[in-house]
Amino acid sequence: MQISEELFQNILDQPNPVDLSRLTPYCSDFTLDSFSQYRKHFKNTRTANEYAYMFADFFNLLKKDIQQISAEDVHYYFSSVRDKYSKHSLCTRIRALRAFARYLDAEVSDDTADFDMLVPDLQREEPAEISDTGRFSGLFPEFSFECDQPLVVGITMQDIDHVLSTLMDEQNVTLFAIISLVLRTGITTEEICGLKIQQLVTSGQADQCGIMILGIRNRFIKVPSDLFSLLLLLSEQTDNETGNLFLTGLKRYPFTQRNLLLEIKKACLRAGVRPFTLQQLRNFAIVLMLRSHAPEELVSDYVSTDSRWMTKYKEAAPSLNAAPCDYVALSLRYNS
Repeated sequence: MQISEELFQNILDQPNPVDLSRLTPYCSDFTLDSFSQYRKHFKNTRTANEYAYMFADFFNLLKKDIQQISAEDVHYYFSSVRDKYSKHSLCTRIRALRAFARYLDAEVSDDTADFDMLVPDLQREEPAEISDTGRFSGLFPEFSFECDQPLVVGITMQDIDHVLSTLMDEQNVTLFAIISLVLRTGITTEEICGLKIQQLVTSGQADQCGIMILGIRNRFIKVPSDLFSLLLLLSEQTDNETGNLFLTGLKRYPFTQRNLLLEIKKACLRAGVRPFTLQQLRNFAIVLMLRSHAPEELVSDYVSTDSRWMTKYKEAAPSLNAAPCDYVALSLRYNS
C-alpha cells in the first residue's frame, strides 16, 4: 500500500486526526490504540497526521506491525528509502519512530502517566540520544545519515562556570550535580532522569566508582571520585518510593526530560548566560575528552555513541574556547 504525494498532502490538510488504520493494514490493535493515545500529546492536527503518514509508510514497506519488527527490519527500511527521501526527511522519520518507541516502552511498563512527551526538533541535526533500555527503543540504532551534518556545540567553559557558580550560591545540590555529571561523563538526559540510587557502584577504592547503566547492552560509567562523593551525599538526602537519585525541588518528584531541561534553562538565565541544553553540554564534554587526547574508540564506548560521530566532535573542537586542561583539571568545590 503506497501513499502518493497527493494523498500525503490531503492527509496533512485534514481538519481532524487521520486514523492510522486508514493508511496501513499492518498495525495490530495494540499499535493502533497506542498511536491514538500518543497523538493526543501533539499541539496540532497537522503534526499528528504527519506522524501517521510517516508511520504508515514505515509499516507498509515492511508489511509488519511494530511488535513483529527487528533492528534488521529497521535497517532494511532506511536502506530502501535512502535514495527516495532527503537527509532531512530521513532524520525526521528516525526521530519520530524513536519517540513513539519510547512511548511504547513506557506503555508496556505501565508508566505512560509519567511519560514525558518530547516532540523531536525536526529542524536541528545533532547526535541523537539513543536508548537501548527498552524493547522498542532498542530497535532504532544510530544511522550514518544522522552523522552527515556538522556538529555545533554552542557553549563555552565560561558559560558553564557561571551556571555552576550560581547553583553553588543557591545551594542547589541537585542541578549542580546533574550539570557536573553530564560535563564529566557525557551521560544522556534520559539516563539522568532514570538514574536510580542503586545504580551507584563502588568497590571501596577511590578510583573505582561509577554508575551502572542497565539495558540491552549494560555499560559502566566511571565517575571521578570527587563527583561520586557528591552523588553519594545527594543519595543520603533523597527519600522517594521510586528510588530515583535526582528529584525536583518542591514536590520531590523524579525529573522528566521536559522539566529538567526547563530547570537548566532557568538556571542559565539566573546566571546571565545564554541557555544551553544538556545535549549541548554532552557534546561539549565529548569534545573536551577528545581534546585531552583520550582515544576515540574509548570515548565512543564510554559515552555510548556511534564511532562515526567522533570525526564531527573533532571538527568542532577548534571552535571551543577551552583547552584540554579545562577538562582534566576540573574539580568540585561545592560547600554543602
